Amino acid sequence: MSVNIDLSGKDAVITGASRGLGAATARALHAAGCRVALNHPMVDQTTADAEAIATELNATRADSARAIACDISDADAVQGMMTGLEADWGGIDFLINNAGIIRDRTTVKMSREEWRAVMDVNLDGVFYASKYGLEVMRNNGAIVSLGS
Repeated sequence: MSVNIDLSGKDAVITGASRGLGAATARALHAAGCRVALNHPMVDQTTADAEAIATELNATRADSARAIACDISDADAVQGMMTGLEADWGGIDFLINNAGIIRDRTTVKMSREEWRAVMDVNLDGVFYASKYGLEVMRNNGAIVSLGS
């Protein structure tokens, strides 16, 4: 089954877009015509991965994708990312809250710091991205939040 959706002229921000479901979502929205901002946290390999995806997408349609480093758990950084996109793109149409981390431990073995890091990204990050995303979102925009 094939679904054809035309999102030409629309702009999307995908948090946690350097790999996995975020990268797949960015590719799918781009294929539908969106210009995409691939958010990544600038840790490990995420910068190189997000930049490689942006390069791949820009090869098919010039200036249609960009990698944006931003720690989604930092309210000021998220606000800066969103206001930067508003300045460059005039706003956004879609926000996909996909960023998430896991500290794979039992409750007994998990430290308070590990717990706080998970909550900072997985919960606070969704709030910050939604709050500041709504401030720059165009009419009829949409937010999709993923969780596990």
